[in-house]
Amino acid sequence: MYNNKINKHGDSPFALPRRFALGAFCAYMCFALCGCAETKVPESHDISVDHEGQTGAGISTGSTYAEWITAYDGVLIQQVTEDGLIPYTPDMEAVKNAEAAAKTAAEAGNDESEAKTGTEGGESATDGVSATEDSPESTEENADTTASGSTDATTSHDGTYMISAFYVDDAPVSVETLMSETGLSAEELNDHLADSEYLADHTVVYRYTMFTIENDVVTDITGDYLDYNQELN
Repeated sequence: MYNNKINKHGDSPFALPRRFALGAFCAYMCFALCGCAETKVPESHDISVDHEGQTGAGISTGSTYAEWITAYDGVLIQQVTEDGLIPYTPDMEAVKNAEAAAKTAAEAGNDESEAKTGTEGGESATDGVSATEDSPESTEENADTTASGSTDATTSHDGTYMISAFYVDDAPVSVETLMSETGLSAEELNDHLADSEYLADHTVVYRYTMFTIENDVVTDITGDYLDYNQELN
């Protein structure tokens, strides 16, 4: 499922309330400036959802956890919890396992194809089987690998995650850049962006997309935005 219907006046079930946007902005600034890890700002289309439920980064319902993490590699991700938004550290081991599983599956397919070709070419049945005699064990071993490639059954990535960013004059802008250009502190930035004089000369949009992940598969995507020029000016 997905939602990408935007309503300025809050009549959409997924419309973004002003207080949530401003609160998320404060959390976004805190995480972006914590120095925990260098992050990049996503392009607007990367976190926009089209009418078929796919983001510009190629993620849709049914995408695996590993695919999702790979698509947003290096982008600041926040996890939605009962206590609010907290920074999320992607499980890169799951991505590695997924890549290894895909490679193993491809190699197994090649071995099976070669064995079949060899048998048809006049090799004995025994020779043909020898190339794939370990396949039952391999199949059993691969059965423990989840859709994301994680072999650790105790590792759960279930949850709701948010990727958001600000776009000034249609360009993605980091908090560090805004601070550098304005000479303001992080605490002063939000009031500055919402100031009527600033909005008279600039466009400011806060965009976010939420991803729900269950059993290492994306099951829901919702997207919305807050246009400062329309809502706050």
